[in-house]
Amino acid sequence: MFAAILRRLGVRPRISIRSSPPEEDAEIIEHGRLLRADGASDEELIRSFKDAGLSWIRSVRALHSATGVALGDAKRAVHFSETWAAERQDREAFWAEAETALDDTALTGAAGEDERGG
Repeated sequence: MFAAILRRLGVRPRISIRSSPPEEDAEIIEHGRLLRADGASDEELIRSFKDAGLSWIRSVRALHSATGVALGDAKRAVHFSETWAAERQDREAFWAEAETALDDTALTGAAGEDERGG
């Protein structure tokens, strides 16, 4: 959903989730591979990534890199994880509000105009 909102705004992200993970994440990702080899679940990996200081989006990339799951599957796993549950609610609320604001802007015809036309 947020990619569509950004496209509507004409915003092109500087970093894509498809980009290679930052070099400083390599050790964390390798640790994730070792955990997975020992039978760790996605949730356990996601928790270890967050505990190591990775952001939500970097956790998606780390899960993809450590396990080989598709990026979409990694995003869903992190998004719906218990580890990131509180942040998920905030993220969803933010993007819903952003989408509403964009829809309101489209209805008024131009950003920055108020109801009086000024």
